Amino acid sequence: MKKRFLSCALVLALMLTIFTIPAMADTGGKAAAASREGVVRIVALRPDGYYGLGSGFGVGEVGKETDIFVTNYHVLMDYYQLNDGSIAELPPAAIWILKSSSAWNPATQELDPTQCVPAEVIYYSEGGYPDLAVIQAAEPVPGRVALPLQAEEDSLEVGDSIYALGYPGTSDLTEESVYGEKWMGGVEDVTLTSGVVSRFTTSETYGNTRLIQHDAQINHGNSGGPLLDEKGVVVGINTYIFGHETMASGNKISSASVRIKYVKDVLDDLGIAYGTASASGSGSGLIIGLVAVVVIAAAAFFVLKGKKKAPAAVPASAPAYTSVTKPASAPVAAAVDTRPRLQGVSGVFAGQRFSIDGSVRIGRDPARNDLVYPADTQGISGVHCVVMVDGDTIWLKDLGSTYGTFLATGQRLAASEAVRVQIGDKFWLGSEKEVFVLAPKGGM
Repeated sequence: MKKRFLSCALVLALMLTIFTIPAMADTGGKAAAASREGVVRIVALRPDGYYGLGSGFGVGEVGKETDIFVTNYHVLMDYYQLNDGSIAELPPAAIWILKSSSAWNPATQELDPTQCVPAEVIYYSEGGYPDLAVIQAAEPVPGRVALPLQAEEDSLEVGDSIYALGYPGTSDLTEESVYGEKWMGGVEDVTLTSGVVSRFTTSETYGNTRLIQHDAQINHGNSGGPLLDEKGVVVGINTYIFGHETMASGNKISSASVRIKYVKDVLDDLGIAYGTASASGSGSGLIIGLVAVVVIAAAAFFVLKGKKKAPAAVPASAPAYTSVTKPASAPVAAAVDTRPRLQGVSGVFAGQRFSIDGSVRIGRDPARNDLVYPADTQGISGVHCVVMVDGDTIWLKDLGSTYGTFLATGQRLAASEAVRVQIGDKFWLGSEKEVFVLAPKGGM
C-alpha cells in the first residue's frame, strides 16, 4: 500500500513537472532586456575631425566584464580619395567607449575622460565586407559584460523571434531638442526592438555577405549592436536598412544583420576566447521537462521494485555556455565595390548609408524627398538638394534652399546649379552640422 501511495505521488510530481517547468523558462523580451549590460556605445574620432557614433557588444567569458567588443566596420573606418585617384582606407584617430550619459559635454564639445574608456582597433575587414570590426578597450569597461554567441546557425529559423539592441540617434532626440546635444550612453539607454526572421540571404550588393533579414526596427546609431534570439544569444550584428522607399516614408522596408559566424571566425583567428550558447541551451523548458520525466520515471521503477539505489541527480538546467579558442582561418575579404553611395558624416544621418539609384533628393518634405529630415531640423529646406548619378558621373545640385548647399571647400552652390563631384567629396546642408560624403559601397 505504501509503495502504491508513493507511486501515485511520483506520478503527480511528474505531471506538475511537465506543466510548470516550461513556464519557468526565461525567454523573449525578458532575456533580451537582461542582455543590455553587454551593449556599449562607441565614439570614433575620424581623421577629418568629425565624430562617428555606433553600438557594439562584449565578447569573452559570458557574464563577466570584458575589454573586447565587436562593432561594424563602418562605425570606425573611413574612405578618402587620394590625389592619384586611389581610395585610401583610414582608421579613426581615436576611439572611446562611453561609460555613462555624462561622457559628452555639449558646452565644450569634448568627452569627459573619466566617463569613457579609450580603445583601439585590433581587427577590421579589409574592403569593408563583412561589415565588422573588433576593438579592445584599455581596461574592462565597468558594468559591461560579454554576451554568448550562437553555437550552431541552424538553431535560428525563419519565423523565429529576434531582438535588436543598440543606441539609435532617436534616443538622443528624446532627451534634447537638438540632435547631438546629448549622447545617451548608459545601460538603461540601450533600446530594444523586436521582430521575426524574414529570411536568410547572401547579398551580392554587400560583398556576398551572409545576412539575416528581419523586421526588428534599427536606425542610425544601432549599427554594430547585437541581434539576439529569444534566449538572449547573439545571432548577428545590426548593420543595414533595405529599401529606397525607406527614405521617402521615414519607415524602413526591412533590416539586415550580418551573421555571427563571421565574428567567431575572426575571434578564432585572433586567439580570443568567447562564450557560445549550445543549440539545446537552458532556455528550453521542454527539454528540461523531458529530462525530469526520465528521472522521475526511473525513481518510480526503483521504488516499485524495492530497490535502495536512487537515480543520479540531474541539474535543473544544463550549462548553456562553452569557451572557444580553436584556431581557424580568417574570412576572405571581398573586393571593394566602387559604385557610389551617400553616407552621413555628422548630424541626423551620421553613420547611416544610402544607395544612390539614379538620384537622391534631400529635404524636410516627406512627399517630395527620398532622404527626409525631421520637420524641426534647423537649416534644412523643404526641398534642399539632390545627388544624381549618370553612369560614372556624379552631380550635386542645390534646389533653391534657404541656407545653402556647400562643398567641402566652402563654396556655396547657386540655386539650381549642378556641380560635378566624385567619390570622396564631402558636402553639407545649411551648416557643417549636417555633412555627407560620397563613398564607394565598400564601406565607410
